[in-house]
Amino acid sequence: MEYISRNNEGFLEEYLSFREPLAAVFAADEEDQDKPEADPGLIKDAFEGLRYAAEEMDCDALQDIFRELEEYRIPEAEAERWKRLKEASYEYDYPKILVILDEN
Repeated sequence: MEYISRNNEGFLEEYLSFREPLAAVFAADEEDQDKPEADPGLIKDAFEGLRYAAEEMDCDALQDIFRELEEYRIPEAEAERWKRLKEASYEYDYPKILVILDEN
């Protein structure tokens, strides 16, 4: 009890300090819930387009594909892969994009 009494106030201050930074994360998740989920055909077409754009080193085409799919919620099964593809495209890492696309 002594430990809790001594440390509770500092703990609560630190705990509550996460509220504002995390609010943006949860707001983004709520916004995504309002979007329609991209169907498998759209995801397949996007992956094919990304492959072609990466092979051609066409950063504008990559950005167009990512921008187009911002209107959709990426299915849970592809969300992590999609995130890694976006990160690789921000770095203009075309070989990495191709490696990610080759994953099954």
